[in-house]
Amino acid sequence: MKIVSIDKKDWTAGLDKARSAYRLFGPVRETGQEFSTFKELARGENPEMAENDTRLSPKSLAFSPSETMFEYSAKGGEDGNSLVRPQKDMTPKAVVGIRPYDAAAFLLVNKNFDTPEYRDPYWCEDYEACVFIGLAVNEPDSLDFSTSTKSGPFDESGLDVLLVDMGGRYLAREITEKGAAFLTACGFQSETDQEKALQEIEALKQAAEEKIVSKISFDNIQ
Repeated sequence: MKIVSIDKKDWTAGLDKARSAYRLFGPVRETGQEFSTFKELARGENPEMAENDTRLSPKSLAFSPSETMFEYSAKGGEDGNSLVRPQKDMTPKAVVGIRPYDAAAFLLVNKNFDTPEYRDPYWCEDYEACVFIGLAVNEPDSLDFSTSTKSGPFDESGLDVLLVDMGGRYLAREITEKGAAFLTACGFQSETDQEKALQEIEALKQAAEEKIVSKISFDNIQ
């Protein structure tokens, strides 16, 4: 997987280009609200990439608080009684701007719904339709304790792409084939010096982790 450079001047146009294949979701700060909330992005609407955290994680994109699980018909006749799942829009969802530790949390939820003994179709299908485009946290706040959970501000687990803010551009690190396909759909294909980019990302990662002062012990949790 390679690292590509994205000029921020091309950011909005690239996201709009991807709409032919993806529904876009991202953090948006509504008027009068203190924190951003994940929502579907209208054409030309950008995800809020400046803030570190949102009011809630985007878990509901793959785990709806409420959902019609089946519909029942008692028409009789040739069809008889029927119990069917309703049709659902399964267009891939690109979740742009998710924080790395929020994406890692999806993996924990997945352990409950995708097991050798049982595979929950409602969770699995929605989760697999998501493409997670993470934004590394260069400046963790004073409440960040993500390194205590074996995650961190640059954690790649659970992500398909990791974006790193470099000022006037993003470095986008492809992690999965799903992530590579999303960047291609956006037209983000400008490769950069791979070794230099890796060194820049690693330096920012180390600096970010060193800024995390909140520590939580899980030693007594059974």
